[in-house]
Amino acid sequence: MAEDIGNIYKTKIPSYAEAADIQAALKLFHYGTTTVPTTEGEILADSLAGHLKSLDTRLDSIELDPAKSDFLTQTEMINKFPTVPSRIDGYIGMDPDSNGGTVETLYSTAIYSNEAPTTNLVDGILWIDKDSDSKDVYIYDSTVPGTDKWVLFNNPKIIIDAKGDLLVGTSADNLDNLSVGANKTVLTADDSTATGLKWSAPDPLTTKGDIFTYSTTQTRLPVGTDKQVLSANASEVTGLKWVDADPLTTKGDLFTYSTTETRLPVGTNNQILTVDNTTATGLKWATPAASSSGLTLITSQSFTNSTSVQINNCFSSTYRNYRVMLSITGISAQSTNVYFRYSSGGTPNSSAIYSFTALDGGPTSSPTASAGRNLTATQFECGYYDPGYSPNNLMPYYATMDIFAPYIGEYQKGMLGFSCSTYATAPINTYVKFWSGWCLSNASFDGFQIRPQGADGITGIIRVYGYQD
Repeated sequence: MAEDIGNIYKTKIPSYAEAADIQAALKLFHYGTTTVPTTEGEILADSLAGHLKSLDTRLDSIELDPAKSDFLTQTEMINKFPTVPSRIDGYIGMDPDSNGGTVETLYSTAIYSNEAPTTNLVDGILWIDKDSDSKDVYIYDSTVPGTDKWVLFNNPKIIIDAKGDLLVGTSADNLDNLSVGANKTVLTADDSTATGLKWSAPDPLTTKGDIFTYSTTQTRLPVGTDKQVLSANASEVTGLKWVDADPLTTKGDLFTYSTTETRLPVGTNNQILTVDNTTATGLKWATPAASSSGLTLITSQSFTNSTSVQINNCFSSTYRNYRVMLSITGISAQSTNVYFRYSSGGTPNSSAIYSFTALDGGPTSSPTASAGRNLTATQFECGYYDPGYSPNNLMPYYATMDIFAPYIGEYQKGMLGFSCSTYATAPINTYVKFWSGWCLSNASFDGFQIRPQGADGITGIIRVYGYQD
């Protein structure tokens, strides 16, 4: 159990019977209890904290009344304070022997407080508002009408009259109030006003994509339609205009110009773009003129493992003479002869008589010439193909044939040809054949047929060219 210690300024200490706890002992000695007070009202009088509180209270009383003094005569004051001339800080000496005289009352020149002073007020005294954000300064003026004599002193806030007002300069060292503008107006520079500023309506934009531009005043240029572009146009009020980005609508169209941007439609297959100043754009698509010489590809046809290859509509009145280029890259049999005959309307002509002369041979024999007219022959023999000695049957057969007047209704239709292929006795040797002949028919043929001997299938490609006259 705690015990008292001290007779005048008492406090508490633990008894010897209690367990040693230095923290509890210090709390008991300082506060008179092991529970630490949270407010001044909980502090016990008989404790160190209580005695300190009592002393603090008396000091506060003295601070609030610093002029605590005794009423002493001058003689008593000198006798009481022989080393002090006639006064001491904090005391007031009153001389009862004085006849009295004019007493001058002096007041503070400035007061720093939360509330406006109400006593000892004289004109010119200053009050600094302690709890204002900007530490506002007021001056007391008894001539001001009304009950509030405190006037805000030299503070820009006195110029502000309403919410949104702005403090602006009108000239050197001079301020004025610019009243807030109307809703949605913006502050703009205007040297014709006293402040050099004014509130004015903002840009006139109303719609997504509008542009803020100028004619004689600031104005709105409405957004154009989809895919239009902004273009300079001096005839417009703003000097600007939305125009179509391009008028193209179809694959192959060209973007060009006549008096405005315009579209030149794509031409037809194989046409070329040419200059023509008689058209609106100065351009046109035109079919190229036929070459005055050389070969023009008419058609080409690939085939795979075919027992016959029919080429239709390759001969016409456009060309008189033709070249046929034949390439065979595969055959289903070891070797075969390759034959040619004319056709009309897709039907091979088997009634015509073919007469030809040939010169052929290989590396192991001398060239052999053959000639004859077989009244029953229905085709030209235009080569021999034997791929058996080539790796994977890859050695090709090539033939070039010049055909004369197949479409013209003349009796004899000439042919001149050359072919080369592998030779059976060795993979690196070749078999060649030159031939020329006539087809004895006055029919008009528009196509031809290539076929191997028997039922063999051939693979390759045929190209037909027309000779320019």
